[in-house]
Amino acid sequence: MRRYLLLFVMSLACIIGMQAKITVVPPEESTSGAYELTFSEGDATATGEYANISALPNYVKNATSITIKTAEGSSLSDDEMALLMGGDNNTTLFPNLQTLDMGDAVLEENGSLARMRYAKGENAKGLTNLTSFTFPKTTTSIPAGAFNENTTLQEVIMLEGSLTTITDQAFQGCTSLSNVRIPDGVTAIGENVFEHCAFEAISLPNTLETIGKNAFGYCENLKTITIPASVTYIGPSAFQQNDRLTDVYIIGENVTIGDQAFDHNLTQNEFKYDGSLDGDPNTVTIVDWKSTTGDNVGQIPLRLHIPNTQTALEHYMNPNLRFLNAMNDPRMVKQALEALNKDSSDEAVQQVIETIPTYFTERWFDNINGHEGASLIQDVLNQLKRLCNANQIYSENDVMPSNWETMEGWRYFHTASGKFIFGPGQSTSPYAGWWNFMFVAGDIEEKTWPDGRMVDSRWYSAVFPFDLSYNQLMSAYGAKTDVREFTGVKSEVDGSKTKLTVTFNQRVPEPSNHDDTYIIKGHPYMIHPGVRSYNSEGQSAPRYIAGISKEEAEKVIGNIAGIAAQETGEVTVGEYTFKGTYQDDYLPQYCYYLGMYPNDLSSLKFYYTKTAGTTNKNWKQFTSIVMVSESLGANGAKFMDMDFSIFNQNVFNDNYGIATSIEKAQTERELSDRIYNLNGQVIGKGSLQSMPKGIYVVNGKKIVVR
Repeated sequence: MRRYLLLFVMSLACIIGMQAKITVVPPEESTSGAYELTFSEGDATATGEYANISALPNYVKNATSITIKTAEGSSLSDDEMALLMGGDNNTTLFPNLQTLDMGDAVLEENGSLARMRYAKGENAKGLTNLTSFTFPKTTTSIPAGAFNENTTLQEVIMLEGSLTTITDQAFQGCTSLSNVRIPDGVTAIGENVFEHCAFEAISLPNTLETIGKNAFGYCENLKTITIPASVTYIGPSAFQQNDRLTDVYIIGENVTIGDQAFDHNLTQNEFKYDGSLDGDPNTVTIVDWKSTTGDNVGQIPLRLHIPNTQTALEHYMNPNLRFLNAMNDPRMVKQALEALNKDSSDEAVQQVIETIPTYFTERWFDNINGHEGASLIQDVLNQLKRLCNANQIYSENDVMPSNWETMEGWRYFHTASGKFIFGPGQSTSPYAGWWNFMFVAGDIEEKTWPDGRMVDSRWYSAVFPFDLSYNQLMSAYGAKTDVREFTGVKSEVDGSKTKLTVTFNQRVPEPSNHDDTYIIKGHPYMIHPGVRSYNSEGQSAPRYIAGISKEEAEKVIGNIAGIAAQETGEVTVGEYTFKGTYQDDYLPQYCYYLGMYPNDLSSLKFYYTKTAGTTNKNWKQFTSIVMVSESLGANGAKFMDMDFSIFNQNVFNDNYGIATSIEKAQTERELSDRIYNLNGQVIGKGSLQSMPKGIYVVNGKKIVVR
């Protein structure tokens, strides 16, 4: 009996010895500013260590922001995820949690993420207050319906790692979801994934291949979408009921598409020309066309922007459009018909017919009825219809030939449904879904700006030759892209050496209207893209900034003959000036330029040059440098580290704690409470008496210790 008891005690000791522990780091000491919970193997013996989730103190369980990590060799079990997210037999232990970052956590089961479903319903047991979630880097796929109808969720961050698939209905019905970061590596977005979500802009990865049925259906705030060249298929109704969608940019040439992927009420149904028939046809804009149908009255048509290549034209443009950019047609029609009024010979009629499009010809003529010259339209309408029929294009009111069922190559447009009915051999075209677009322009090269420089997820100096809205930037570089202003240079003396740190402590604030200017043309910034950009082969791939005018940008840069490059703006703080360039240029005397050794992110710094460049133009196009006044330049440090700290306004009197603008500093030494340095880090508590000389922050005030 004693032997059995001894064996039991030894076994229990082994089990206890193998138990996991959770180490808790409070917000004021963590790098994330939230409670950090690290799961690892071993016994909970030290202060701040706990045996399991249930043993955590209430102030942790009631926290609103938590970061969860796992030590090497450790992982979270499904039972632990149930205590975190809820389950059939238990309620979450974290009822107030709003922000959950699991980026550095490893899960035993990828399917445990589906426990987020417990956050919905009348008897919800899960994280009902969650607004922001960061997925583990090890996530391979997001389970079907995992966040379905989670109406409090506002932000999801998917990190680069193992993720390849976002499964069906993953975020369906997340009506508050306005920020989504999808990393390159994802190849498939399933059916109904983002249906009824709230984002205005989204960046699709350069590895994406398929977009499922109704994937972005009813995303009523979505303004534009750029389809990467990697995409090969867009499913039926993928972008249905996107009432605010105005532009679709197709980078590749071979994107096949399902039926009614885009709402035909936006692509071609019942639009009326509301502009002038006078003037240059090339000055007609999309706002001269308005919808006359149902809920879309007053809406401008949805524009399709495609590459100006033969393959793209064959795949995306309706075969019955004679030329691109059909919005110009009304003025061209009028000019052609005015010429016809002077010469109505058969040859002249034939020339007019070859000048204007036949697709929707009758409808477009009706839509400009009442304008001057409308009487001319009726004079040639029947001749145009005859030619249309000769080309086997039939409108709804035409009498179909008796042998229509066997005729090859004919198309019949059914006005009521907004669809083509195809003759033999055409109904199976994998590109037919694009042919509903009334306005197609081969201007992808003119309307987009490929950026092959800022492709990694790190800091870059930047200056753009055009203004950008918040939506444009997020569409190109991904959600959570960080944009900073130059705020000065900090100088610290360490013995005989002086350490310089260039600060970018001011984040450019998110505008209330995301279509307002966010990036100012010519203004220098530091930018950290939200995601890294690479293709399916793992090679860097350019991002595309959509909705710009490349011609205007080339004028700013000075790439058009006879037009000089414009000057960029600059920001000066004290003795230092942050300035960009539109062209490769020589580095000026006394400046710091951003550089990095290959594959060594820790070496990313601003490096000093004392002499002006004469042989190599190392000040690269669209980058910014820090220039130093002559009085300080001769004694510059070899390099400057960078500081991107954003200081808590509850701690600091000024918004960003800029070291170069300290005012009304005090010299008190006897103050209690936490002591912060200018990087926002807690370095002590209580008296300043023992602190070395320097500047500190206590109780929201800057204190100088002399």
